[in-house]
Amino acid sequence: MVRENLHDSDDRNPNQPRRVETCDIDAIESEAIREVARRWHCAGRCIEAGNQLTGDYVFDIETGVSVYEHAGKYVADDGRDRDSRFDSPCDAAKMAVGYLEAVEAGGDA
Repeated sequence: MVRENLHDSDDRNPNQPRRVETCDIDAIESEAIREVARRWHCAGRCIEAGNQLTGDYVFDIETGVSVYEHAGKYVADDGRDRDSRFDSPCDAAKMAVGYLEAVEAGGDA
């Protein structure tokens, strides 16, 4: 089942075009990244998720925390100034969940 959560992004500036976020959890091939998308979606988080040419991705729109596949590696990004690269999607997914928990707690990821 494909889920779509379409809405206009209001966090753009004059140099960025308007974009539409989508949530296509079933398109994610990595079980670990798909599980992160499901957890965040079920928790009511506004996410962008799916599979692009570069690979799987989940992006939390409010915090900027994300986990994605890039150049054969898996990346967890805290949405600020730090990202961690892993060989395993499970490790990247765990790190992204930790980053989101830290941001929600008001601390530094």
